[in-house]
Amino acid sequence: MKIDFNANLKDLEGKNIPDSNMGKILGNSLIGETKVSGLDVIEVLDIAQSAYKGVVDFTVKQRDAIKEWIKTNEKLPIITKGNLLKLIEAKENSKKDEKGT
Repeated sequence: MKIDFNANLKDLEGKNIPDSNMGKILGNSLIGETKVSGLDVIEVLDIAQSAYKGVVDFTVKQRDAIKEWIKTNEKLPIITKGNLLKLIEAKENSKKDEKGT
């Protein structure tokens, strides 16, 4: 599943937060970790590099591991976690709609 993270975080009013590219935030956050449960080091590095550039082509396993990492990461603020998870879940829901489920 391809997800384009090349978007800014939204504030509490739904407005773009300047200079808050979600791909760059996700990529930089991932490379600062020592491990991401369920993924090997090379997978994490590849995902981080792809996110930083904008688009990640996830396997289901990778997507689920990254979602769990976002949810449980104590270094990411709620505004960042929420925006990232909403973006991922919107893509998941659009895929379900395409399949008619």
